Amino acid sequence: MQNDYFNHDVPLARHTLARAESLNDIFYSLQAGFAKIPDVARVKDGRIVYGTDSGTANFYQVALPQPRTQLTDGMQVVFRAQYANTGQSTLNLDGLGAVALIRLDGQDLVAGDIQENGFVECRYHGPSTKWVLTSHSLRDVVRGETARIGAEVAQAAAEATKDSANLEANRAEQEANRAEQEANRATSGAGLQNPP
Repeated sequence: MQNDYFNHDVPLARHTLARAESLNDIFYSLQAGFAKIPDVARVKDGRIVYGTDSGTANFYQVALPQPRTQLTDGMQVVFRAQYANTGQSTLNLDGLGAVALIRLDGQDLVAGDIQENGFVECRYHGPSTKWVLTSHSLRDVVRGETARIGAEVAQAAAEATKDSANLEANRAEQEANRAEQEANRATSGAGLQNPP
């Protein structure tokens, strides 16, 4: 069985003496295989895909403890960004090249999507060959809904203000009409009409 950790294709025969060099080669291969396995603390803490950012704003460079040799669809990376983004951004994982970092809805990042010293979670989307920011998806939904609700409230307030102003204008016009009618009645009752 072939794997990425340890492969030993020539088994030792029973009841034969093994040379020290052969055994040492096997043990070195075992050690190299174990070195590829994340340590227990990283597994328990959920830090297997957590790397450090050494890039700049909009150009994030992340190195993982067990470097990747290629980007594969669905792979995840988490890092703490040293700088907030100011617009479109890229992620270069383990020196594999800068790849566009986009929002969950497929749009480019906008200023503030990544916060300074904030944790960033993203997954590689193989078909589009882009990193998709997944850590702020709920925040983006809430921000979008808040903006939508705020716009609706502002529009309703503007309409209410307009309606209130129209209502006040109508009341003032009705009061003026009533006052004019009262004045006409008063002048007609006092006999100030022009003679025929």
